[in-house]
Amino acid sequence: GGPELDQQTETLQTMVDEGVRIVSPGFIGRPIGFGCCPDPGREIALGAITLLVETRLDEEAFFERADGAKVEVIDGWDSSAWRVQLRRTEQGDWKVWLLEAA
Repeated sequence: GGPELDQQTETLQTMVDEGVRIVSPGFIGRPIGFGCCPDPGREIALGAITLLVETRLDEEAFFERADGAKVEVIDGWDSSAWRVQLRRTEQGDWKVWLLEAA
């Protein structure tokens, strides 16, 4: 959960309502590496931890309408970085915030 998930859910629902679907082996790619901060235990204790996730997409992804027409094509990539933050809620759950896509 978190704002990124809420936004993606809304965007995807709009696409569904318009009869568009995503055809992809993994829309944000396949994780190939990740990194953290110098002291992850300290950040977890404070309730937020920032991660850098590196992904790769070997095949193109695309959006298509119900009639099969491609609306938009996203080329694959060798490496893309996503900076995210996990934040603990008052209920103890962890939520994901997308901080930056590079």
